[in-house]
Amino acid sequence: MSGLLSDGSLPAQQEWMELRFNTLAKCPHCKKISSVGSALPRRRCCAYITIGMICIFIGVGLTVGTRDFARRYNATYVSWAFAYLLGLICLIRACYWGAIKVSYPENSFA
Repeated sequence: MSGLLSDGSLPAQQEWMELRFNTLAKCPHCKKISSVGSALPRRRCCAYITIGMICIFIGVGLTVGTRDFARRYNATYVSWAFAYLLGLICLIRACYWGAIKVSYPENSFA
């Protein structure tokens, strides 16, 4: 599906052509990125939240399950840090996809 996209950042509300629906588009004037349609950012936000929460729960499980083992072998802390860090990165990406600007095609030429 293709159509003309408009971006609120342009003073004259200029439009530009984007060829695909559910993708990212970059304004040729201000270089801001927006999503064409709301399905892609919503889907990616939900996926990153799910993966992030799974990683956080795995980190908590590792922390609780290997407390005594970690006192003897300090390398266990690396697995804890990795699980928490991966979960945090995924949650930050979810915030990015949840806050990305969404543009909608004004007319369809398909």
